[in-house]
Amino acid sequence: MLESIAIENIAVIEKVVIEFGDKFNVLTGETGAGKSIIIDSLNAVLGAKTTREIIRTGCEKASVVAEFSDIPNEVSVLLDEYGIDNDEVLILQRVINADGKNVCRVNGCPVNLSVLKEISHHLFNIHGQHDNQNLLKSDKHIYFLDAFDDNSDLLSDYFIYFSKLKDIRKELRQLETDTANKERILDLLNYEINEIESVGLKLGERDSLIDKKNKLVNSERVKRALATVRFAINGDESHLGALSDIRVAAEQLSSFVDISDEIKTLYNELLSTVYNLDAVGSKLRSLSDDFDFDAGSLSEIDERLTNINHLIYKYGGDEQSVLDYLENAKNKLSNLRFSEERINQLLLEQTEVEEEVYKRGLRLTESRKKAGERFCKEVCDVLKYLEMPNVVLSIDFTQGSYTAIGCDRVEMLISTNVGEPAKPLSKIASGGELSRIMLAIKSVLADKDNVKTLIFDEIDSGISGRAAEKVARQLRKLSGTHQIICVTHLAQIAAAGHTHFLIEKGAHNGRTYTSVNKIVDADRINEIGRIISGSVISDNIYNTAKELIESID
Repeated sequence: MLESIAIENIAVIEKVVIEFGDKFNVLTGETGAGKSIIIDSLNAVLGAKTTREIIRTGCEKASVVAEFSDIPNEVSVLLDEYGIDNDEVLILQRVINADGKNVCRVNGCPVNLSVLKEISHHLFNIHGQHDNQNLLKSDKHIYFLDAFDDNSDLLSDYFIYFSKLKDIRKELRQLETDTANKERILDLLNYEINEIESVGLKLGERDSLIDKKNKLVNSERVKRALATVRFAINGDESHLGALSDIRVAAEQLSSFVDISDEIKTLYNELLSTVYNLDAVGSKLRSLSDDFDFDAGSLSEIDERLTNINHLIYKYGGDEQSVLDYLENAKNKLSNLRFSEERINQLLLEQTEVEEEVYKRGLRLTESRKKAGERFCKEVCDVLKYLEMPNVVLSIDFTQGSYTAIGCDRVEMLISTNVGEPAKPLSKIASGGELSRIMLAIKSVLADKDNVKTLIFDEIDSGISGRAAEKVARQLRKLSGTHQIICVTHLAQIAAAGHTHFLIEKGAHNGRTYTSVNKIVDADRINEIGRIISGSVISDNIYNTAKELIESID
């Protein structure tokens, strides 16, 4: 249930908080007072498209916060899936910034707009002239029947096989296309596989070859540097190296090690240096051999790198991509070689699955036809109450191609006058009749819908008199099982509400402001009187408005 909505800086609304009742809520006010802004704000929380033009002039951002209680199980499941705190109270928030960016939150957790829309879809529905227009679209009528008879299990069962059939047909089309070009594709795959396999590529080989190449290219410089270091340490026949000098220095101190601990320490350090330099010299000799230049090896490495780089350029950005391409090419080759067998297998599967699709489609059709009779009867019963006693409603079934919801084409046909043949709604129904038909359908579907908050935006369009009174009573009856929020211009509907809000527009300090206030007692009677007669409310009008309220109960 929608407990409250807080609107800030949207159009002419600076700041408004509306706390709704749990039954029948009505919103009234002069034309242009801001009733549509309330609906726009509710649509914003529902995830509908908005623009920055909705922001109040001079403000950087606008926001809508809606608070709900008694949230349905479907919402609790979604909250758990998205890792959002699941409390007894659910708070949806949407902030529209002047730069066009939106910030959406659910229980304080940031979410994207699609998540907000998915969650709010289970919380409330807004019905207005757009829904009436949907009545004129025959392709929408099938959804009324499925909702009425709760065909969700039949639809799910059907859709499993329909999806499987769709996948089979897709694979068949692909295989048939491949078969038409089989020889060309076989030649290409064989060529690509041979080209990659002939190189014998291994992971990490390219980096290893680059390291070896760098070593060979720099071998002469390295060898010269190593030779210089060896000469500095070991010297040659004409020049004693550092190792020989340090040995001499150590021998000079060896005679005095017993005289001074400091000399003994220095002597030991010199001996350690001698050992270390001797070891370095040995390593230099071995390392120098590793850097012998081999022009043949360098040529082989260059050739190998050229082949590997060619494969990487042609088949992927690295070695792994090339090897993956090879694996995929082998799989394609295998599938193509056995394509005839696969096609025959798929054709058998297609026949079997088609039978299952037809069988389940027939179950859907039978269910819809049975539901159609009951649906028409119950809608007509409500319409009789709504001052449309001569309505005859029927469902026209035709078979079309199989889609995700079966093969049925469904259209509601209606006759509003005795003796007239039933025709499509778009041919004969007026605006006022469409409003009542939609209300009748919503009433019939009320117990089938888990969404417990229904918002009607001017459902009273095109009706008056007794019809308006009956619509009011029907909405009040519907509020026994659902929370109803209704924007109206009719006194009969306003009088039927359990909770009444007055929307008013005024000016202050050169700015326009819209306020929303809950009204009771005399204020409510005066507002209904204004709807009846205009700005001047005589005693008779006042008493008429009072009697209208009392007559509902």
